[in-house]
Amino acid sequence: MDYAQNLALPSYNLEQPGDTYYLTPLSVFCFGIVDQKLDKLTAYIYKESFAKKGGNNVSSLLMHYLEEKGWIPKHNVSGPIYPRKKLSVFMDNCSGQNKNHFVL
Repeated sequence: MDYAQNLALPSYNLEQPGDTYYLTPLSVFCFGIVDQKLDKLTAYIYKESFAKKGGNNVSSLLMHYLEEKGWIPKHNVSGPIYPRKKLSVFMDNCSGQNKNHFVL
């Protein structure tokens, strides 16, 4: 799992673009998780006004993914006990996103 390169999305707002059109693009973040067993990518795409990039966001997106895939129960602390599964997570060495206590 990793963030892709920041994507720039021009923002028209209420006016036609002028001189600052290419100087003030809206950043769009793309966080991808690949399930190597299924050879399938799940991408989370959001704009910078919704959230930033960092350890909190990586942790939240990882938790959401694991809940959706059934690795951890959704909103149920006293639910059924799931059989033990082995999860291997591979991330790059980015200190701002992955090398911190939030993700671990």
